[in-house]
Amino acid sequence: MDYTVGQVLYVILRKKQIVLPVRVVEQIIRRTISGEEAKYIVEVPTKGQKLANYPLDKLGGDVFDNLESPRQLLLTNAMEAIDDIVSLADRTAEKHFITPDNQRNEPEFNSSHPISAENSQLSNIVEATMDDGTLVKVHMPDLDAGGVMI
Repeated sequence: MDYTVGQVLYVILRKKQIVLPVRVVEQIIRRTISGEEAKYIVEVPTKGQKLANYPLDKLGGDVFDNLESPRQLLLTNAMEAIDDIVSLADRTAEKHFITPDNQRNEPEFNSSHPISAENSQLSNIVEATMDDGTLVKVHMPDLDAGGVMI
C-alpha cells in the first residue's frame, strides 16, 4: 500500500495486541529491473514523550490508515476468543455435568455390558454395568408368567 510522508498510520502490534499510532517521515523507493518497491520510515512514540524512527515493515504488525479498521479487527478477534472460551466451558459442562439443556449425559444402560444374574433366582437382584463403568444392583420385582408384578 502507498502512504504519504506526514500521514498518520495505526499499527496493531502482533505481540502486544495494542494499536500504535505512527507517522510516516520518509518514503524510500527502490527501483530495480524486477520492479519498484517502496519502504517507509515512521516515527513511533516512546517512553518519556520522545519519538524514535523505525522501518514500518520491522514493527511486526498490521498497518491501517484509519482507526475504524483496527477497531473492527480487534473486536472480531476478541469475539472469536470469547466464543472459544465459552464453547470450551460448554463442552466441559456437557462432558462432566448434567444440565437442563443436556440430559444425554445421564448414565444409560448399555445392553452390550454383561449382566450378572448371580443369585437372582433367590433375591431378584440383577447387577449391571452402566456406560460410565458404574456397577449397579437392581432389585427386580417378582413377575408372573404374563409379566405382571405379583
